Amino acid sequence: MRILLLMLLAAAGLSAAECTTNILLNCSFSPDGLGGILDWSFRAPATTRIGRSGGKGPDGSPAFRIVFGETDYLTQRRLSLCDGETYEAQAWVRTRALAGGVRFYSCDRWWSKDVRSPDFPKDTGGKWERISWRFTPVAGAKEHSLVIGGRTGSAGVLEIAALQLVPVSPGACACVRRASPSPRLTARIVPIDPLLADIDPENAKMTFYYPGDLDGDVRGFEIAARIGSGVKAAAALGADRRARLSFGKLPASCRKSFHLTVGIRKKGGAGFLRENVYPVTLRPRPPAGPAGKRLNNFVTELFRSERPSAKVRFFNPRRGWVYAGFEGGAPEATVFIDGIAAPIIRPRRGERSETMRMLEAGWHTLHLRKAPEGVPFAVRAVKRIVHVSPSFDMKKTDLMEWRPRYDFTRRYAFPFFNVASFYRRTRAPGRISIENAALEERGIAIETMAGFGSSEPGRGEIARIRGVLFHADGWPQGFPLTIDENGVSSPRPWRVNLSEALWPMCDMPREINGMYADAVLSVYTDPTTQTSEISAIVNSGRGCGMLYPEAYCTVLKDPAAAHQWEEQLLRYRASVTNFVPAAANSIVYYFGTFLEPGHYTDWSRPEGDMKRLVCDYVRRIATDPAFGEPGGIAAGYFSYTDDDMARWLCRVVRYYAVEGGTEDLAGAYGFAYLPGHLKNADFDEGLAHWKVRQGGEGGVQPLNVPGYGASGGQNRKKAPRGTGDNVALFTRKSSPNVISQRLTGLKPGELYHVHFVAADEADVKRGDHAHFIRPEEEDFRPQGYVTNGTFMARATVTGGEEIPELTGLHIPYVRRKNWKEILFNQYRVVFRATAPEAELSITDWKSEREPGGEPGRRIYVNFVNVRRYYVEDDVELRWLTTRRRDNDFNSRD
Repeated sequence: MRILLLMLLAAAGLSAAECTTNILLNCSFSPDGLGGILDWSFRAPATTRIGRSGGKGPDGSPAFRIVFGETDYLTQRRLSLCDGETYEAQAWVRTRALAGGVRFYSCDRWWSKDVRSPDFPKDTGGKWERISWRFTPVAGAKEHSLVIGGRTGSAGVLEIAALQLVPVSPGACACVRRASPSPRLTARIVPIDPLLADIDPENAKMTFYYPGDLDGDVRGFEIAARIGSGVKAAAALGADRRARLSFGKLPASCRKSFHLTVGIRKKGGAGFLRENVYPVTLRPRPPAGPAGKRLNNFVTELFRSERPSAKVRFFNPRRGWVYAGFEGGAPEATVFIDGIAAPIIRPRRGERSETMRMLEAGWHTLHLRKAPEGVPFAVRAVKRIVHVSPSFDMKKTDLMEWRPRYDFTRRYAFPFFNVASFYRRTRAPGRISIENAALEERGIAIETMAGFGSSEPGRGEIARIRGVLFHADGWPQGFPLTIDENGVSSPRPWRVNLSEALWPMCDMPREINGMYADAVLSVYTDPTTQTSEISAIVNSGRGCGMLYPEAYCTVLKDPAAAHQWEEQLLRYRASVTNFVPAAANSIVYYFGTFLEPGHYTDWSRPEGDMKRLVCDYVRRIATDPAFGEPGGIAAGYFSYTDDDMARWLCRVVRYYAVEGGTEDLAGAYGFAYLPGHLKNADFDEGLAHWKVRQGGEGGVQPLNVPGYGASGGQNRKKAPRGTGDNVALFTRKSSPNVISQRLTGLKPGELYHVHFVAADEADVKRGDHAHFIRPEEEDFRPQGYVTNGTFMARATVTGGEEIPELTGLHIPYVRRKNWKEILFNQYRVVFRATAPEAELSITDWKSEREPGGEPGRRIYVNFVNVRRYYVEDDVELRWLTTRRRDNDFNSRD
């Protein structure tokens, strides 16, 4: 084979000796125009200094220097290396006081696997040393990276020069594919305070930031600007690369709109080194009036009366969302606003007598007709409340194959949100027109989402990004657009090109919002690129754009660890306002309900109750002064969880973001983070605390299945390695296998929810989806459920009254084959406690007499979760058990 490869190389005019192509780009470490290095990325905490050293290696080539802080790397991505072939990394290095662990790494794109060189010398005594390392890259990766640095705590100084990555084996020589060099990045003079739309015409002042490479001390430069045709100002650039310009009072011609031209130049210079032009449309200044009574960070009360008159006048202090409604039943009431003929509140069967509307600042008048006596009426200023992916399926809600359809939306979702955020608004036009009518008639705004990945489109494609945005789903129809899957830690070229694509849209009436996928894990650390990205987003739509950090609560065994996200959110907010002070009120905190094992899930440990964390999350943002004025809150994707979590989320968001509550709502309902009804819920202690009745020898055994939990199988995220890998293995025998345990700490009369996960070992090992029977193929009331034609498991509770309509196999709506996920069967039992204790039993037989499948079937059981079941009252319980509400759109609704 080797001879054949050499013959092929010779035929191509090459030989092994001539195969010396350096696969790496920019080994002279040329700057990228924004304080970085072309084609290289680096992780540089505040404790690290990293960049061109200005020195030379022993061969005269430019040197690169890292003064280590904690964990630092210099990385070149997008390398095309071939499986099974040999490569060599070469460099001159000079080191001082390295703590160890600094080396070469060759890894796949997301650094899930790597191969590592020996450590670099810790101290070369001021001399340069030549190092080389031969390796075979990680197999099966579509994209590789070469990393230089320390993955764990390091210290000291590393200088590196004459860096090369060359193919060694004939096969590596034959498949050399070198990436194209990157262009220099665009340096923009970025407005950071105030928003362009909020410039004060009576005393115009603006702060700008310039991140570009400058020749010499930055304090030798200044930023100059003019507004319109004649108003000018200039200020020296500070060491922080910021300049505060004062324009004074603007002329009448600049009171509504103008062009702002800003440039950077050497002090006393005549021409600009860089110039930007921003079209500006000023928002009308709000009129003077009462500020209202602040209830929490989300809500300000503008009017409330126990006995409202037929005419209610209130003052809205700023343009934004306003809630108006009766705080009790008002089935015949109708409310009009400001003389508009169409009512904003009207009788709707099964819905509250209320609305949320986007209103301009100033005085407004409401006209109330048939208002009931003694029912309080309130008007409140609220924030943007976004429901991501609301469901409008016309069928009735099914609590087993969970779909939050239109009956659920009317009863639970409409009361908590004022913005509906959809994917795919250009499909199924007939259905969409019905959805639009239902939302708009209720005053709910619509936005659409475009699913950009955090690392695409590629570098230098500003025009293509803009084209994608302009043709994104829903944007041509006039809806605001949210760009999904931005990453706080996305590559620098992506961030620069995205912001450059967005800036021409700052004067459009429709905003573009940015959804940031890893905000709970990361904060903004790169002002040179992220300042422009943040500013472009919040200035879009004439200052209406928002940042949507995705920050998910995660159920962990340690309550303190589970609450770490709270401080991380504050660090995220601080990083935003540090870069762009004008963005302080433009953050909408998003969390989703990815809460079942088998797809992406944040319910990583069964001991904890997510209802407690969701309440703490929203309450902290609503009541902590450190969060200032949030732009709003967002939640959604109810089809990834079951009904009581979806209903609880609606209740929590409404209480804090609509009603203005401040109390501990979860505590009021008796929800504890660690309810403690069950021990060893995930079989981490084998079968301890469980009574075992074997149906035969080896019928039930503890088993560890590496990778079954957090790392891939059940996809339990942000949990320690090994979480979820332990199971109770049921092997079907000639009589039932049963495990049981006493449930303690129950409150008689209250409802409880038992949930556990079961999977067929054959499905797990095959890496395929469990094959579910469909609801229409079998009655879901009995506790016999099938995968691959075979019964798996069931649970019973002795000592409680089971609610049969709420008990059964819960199947998540979402199944994503392209993720290669295993979707497990989720079993649940809902029962009313009749005593402080009850007994839970799990078995692999369909009944005491019927196995439901062939002997030898091996079933994994884990994630046994026991918690309070959320229900408001008996009226709601009846609705949940019958699900017979009218779902139709009709003239009465």
